[in-house]
Amino acid sequence: MRVLIIDENVTTREMMSDLLSSAERKIHTAGTIKDAVELFNAHRPELVFLNTQLEGSGTGKLQKIISREDVRPRIIMIANNKAEMQAEVYVEGWLCKPFRSTDVTCLIDGTEARSEKKGRIKTFFTRVEMPSQTMKEHVKKDDLQLKFGRSYLFTEEEPIQLRNACRSFAERGDDILFITSGTVKGVKELMRNDSIKVIALSSKEGPNYVCGAKMGSVTAAMTSFIDSSKNPVIAVDDLQRLIDSNDLSSVLAMISQTVNNSSKRAVTLLVSMQPEGITDRDKGLLLRNMTEYEMK
Repeated sequence: MRVLIIDENVTTREMMSDLLSSAERKIHTAGTIKDAVELFNAHRPELVFLNTQLEGSGTGKLQKIISREDVRPRIIMIANNKAEMQAEVYVEGWLCKPFRSTDVTCLIDGTEARSEKKGRIKTFFTRVEMPSQTMKEHVKKDDLQLKFGRSYLFTEEEPIQLRNACRSFAERGDDILFITSGTVKGVKELMRNDSIKVIALSSKEGPNYVCGAKMGSVTAAMTSFIDSSKNPVIAVDDLQRLIDSNDLSSVLAMISQTVNNSSKRAVTLLVSMQPEGITDRDKGLLLRNMTEYEMK
């Protein structure tokens, strides 16, 4: 694994470099954003440790460093105090100074395990579509032929069909909860419907955020929405994110609990995932409670 450590403190960089050093890892360090950009472009790291105090907000720094669309590392932020540890959809984990050597090794071991399980580095970044692609999303609601109270699995590279389905149900007057691995702002701009409630999977809890690594928190958010809605429709645009952060059995339990909710209310569940992200066996398990949707 290629690792880039970005921190203005040379002692922190040297300590972390020593802790993470192994035959399987190539470690690079940077003390400034300028150096980080050069190293990022030269070595294409799979994991980045980034100090929160380096030049501007977390999102701005990441956008400055992540200069290639095809390079999407996992991000772990280094905070100088707990007050800096704010919800951020781009972030997989946090280290708060002063931290112990075991804090660092536990974080990276978990990251490497998830990467190995997936077989590739999974992007947690906002999907960016060109206007021509976005325009293709708007189709007549009658073309989708979706039924309320059913659960659908969309296997697609980008969750375009899923978003079309949400628009279709919204036009019918149903209540929509959209759970995204991207940003709340990005989804709202794509959906163009203020009535759709959007929350983002993050590493921490917060307004409009839910911790993707805590399946109980995700399920609780869904249950609360179901209880407060007349015709609830729940959409998840990256089911693989939840599987990677938890495990398949936990996700299957969440799906079953949502479909067979305690309020006995009819619920529509829409989930999307990339075709290469699921085995035939796992797909079969998902389809016990869902129907695979194919564009007519």
